[in-house]
Amino acid sequence: MISSFFKTSRNKRFNFTPRYYDETKEALKERYAQMEAEVNGKSTLGSGGFSHNLKDRWKANKKTSNFSKKSNFRLVIIASLLFIIAYYLLYL
Repeated sequence: MISSFFKTSRNKRFNFTPRYYDETKEALKERYAQMEAEVNGKSTLGSGGFSHNLKDRWKANKKTSNFSKKSNFRLVIIASLLFIIAYYLLYL
């Protein structure tokens, strides 16, 4: 009788299927598609070849670094505002 009064709940179960991403396999698949396109006479890299691909990577990296600069600036502004508010509340 006492055991039914203090009933413990069972663990909840769920179905989780882990995903696996193999970066090397994806890169190999992409490289194979590029080679196949070159053999068939269609270049996927464009007229610039390697340098064209390198420029695209450079631009993409530059955009992300610009975002991190803005994020850091916002963080400094917010931290300074919080410091000013805390100083005002504690000492004035």
